[in-house]
Amino acid sequence: MAKNTVKEYFLYGGVTKEQYESIGHLIAEENHRIWKLVSVIFEIVFIGLFIFSIIGSEHRNWSIGFGIFAGTMIFSVLAFYVLLKPSSKALLPFIYVTLAVVIATDIYLGIFVEKSRPSVIYPALMVGISFLTLDRPIRFLCMQFISLASFITLTSIFKNNIDGNTIVLVTDILAGTLFTGAGILISLFLSSLRMRDLVVRKNAEIERDQDALTNVANKLAYDRMVDSLSAKWGESNLKFAVVIFDVNGLKTTNDTYGHEQGDKLLVRCCELIQSSFAHTQI
Repeated sequence: MAKNTVKEYFLYGGVTKEQYESIGHLIAEENHRIWKLVSVIFEIVFIGLFIFSIIGSEHRNWSIGFGIFAGTMIFSVLAFYVLLKPSSKALLPFIYVTLAVVIATDIYLGIFVEKSRPSVIYPALMVGISFLTLDRPIRFLCMQFISLASFITLTSIFKNNIDGNTIVLVTDILAGTLFTGAGILISLFLSSLRMRDLVVRKNAEIERDQDALTNVANKLAYDRMVDSLSAKWGESNLKFAVVIFDVNGLKTTNDTYGHEQGDKLLVRCCELIQSSFAHTQI
């Protein structure tokens, strides 16, 4: 495998940089769609944990701390559901912070609360959350390696084994490491599949919205743009302009010189418009 292909695989999920940049809006929409559903699930879970911390625990100090944590997450998840949009720059940071909290909680429970719990639950969680987030693989890999380092360090220092056998401790760390490695490979594979799928969807959108002759947006794309602007009409910061051109003499050119020359006239007009208006969508 060529070096540039390996680099693209880790940086862009197996697609080129240009392809990755072209599907940026699709990635944001995919993350927002998935996490909007996840936020509902999280909200239910954290509300349940908050109620449990109030009425279900005999350990007062632990209950207060857990209740504060659950209450904070309730408001954080609710804020995401209400405020964050696919185009928001805070979307990915919120997702990664949430993932970090979930992973840290899982590691903490496995080491300090449920000491006999199999260590493979932690990397299984890592594989599970790889379904939830679509981003550059290198970022998710960094989070996985940091989580693995934290898991190994905390397990080595704090975890008390049931029988006190060091072999059990080594086995626990080895199992977590091996399964985390498998989780990394699985997450890379999933990322590659989803990135390529989005590229296919983007190409399909281009074929659907682009005129085959002039390579500019067609009537379907125009109608969608009008609908989008109409939906955003009430936003105070919305600034846009619409310029409409009419090609004079097209019918005369077709009738006199043939439709081939008329096509050339249309193509040339589109080229002139695009070169004159750098930010024009036509």
